Amino acid sequence: MNLMQKPELLAPAGSLEKLKIGLQYGADAFYLGASPFSMRSRTNEFTVNDLLEGMSLIRKAGKKAYVTMNINPRAVKIEAFKKHIQFLKKEIKPDAAIVADAGVFDMIREYYPTLPIHMSVQANILNYRAVEFWQRNGASRIILPRELSLLEIKAIHEKVPKME
Repeated sequence: MNLMQKPELLAPAGSLEKLKIGLQYGADAFYLGASPFSMRSRTNEFTVNDLLEGMSLIRKAGKKAYVTMNINPRAVKIEAFKKHIQFLKKEIKPDAAIVADAGVFDMIREYYPTLPIHMSVQANILNYRAVEFWQRNGASRIILPRELSLLEIKAIHEKVPKME
């Protein structure tokens, strides 16, 4: 990220109501996802139809949408993820996906190779070598965990300056 670039105000959208509030208050981008694929499934009220409606609202407002697929799925969920990725490609067309699992990352690369991928805080990326790894594999943004100090974040940025 260019340090002169305006920061992006990214807001959670756990429901259509919360998304509408975020739009009213000027968020630049939203993260949202269908509950079977998102970490906050207990508090996430988005259905597939809500995703479609939410995307319509976000696009009309000229904002960005990042779809969360940030759980680490067991093998029995792989087919569902594959279908969901194909649905995202055909119907949702998000600006990026937020993922935590290497297998989900790999499936996105296979079934929706043009979709930018942001690594979730759930990926627990704590050092510059991990950032370099995900950068080499095509991640476009890393969401670092809050456990890192500003000095640690600065040190990572100095080692990998082209990674958001």
